[in-house]
Amino acid sequence: MLKTQIANYFTEVVTASSWLLNEKPDPESMIYLRDKYHITSGLVIGDRKIDVEAGEAAGLDAYLLINVSDIETSNRHVRKRKNDRRNQKSTGTGL
Repeated sequence: MLKTQIANYFTEVVTASSWLLNEKPDPESMIYLRDKYHITSGLVIGDRKIDVEAGEAAGLDAYLLINVSDIETSNRHVRKRKNDRRNQKSTGTGL
């Protein structure tokens, strides 16, 4: 999270060294966060298959992040789309 500068977007982070009893793929950590923050719809982003399994077992959507360049590529794509939309609005064209 430090590498990608996304730590500010998280209220709480649960790791393997947290107080939880069970390790992933047990969904205990996901259920804990889901219930504590009354999350009805959420996305789990993990770098291992067991992260995705735990997220899905907790009833959340899940995304497997293969490497940090996935985030960088995604961010570039999102910025480009936003810029494209701005340019289209300023020229009077739509999507």
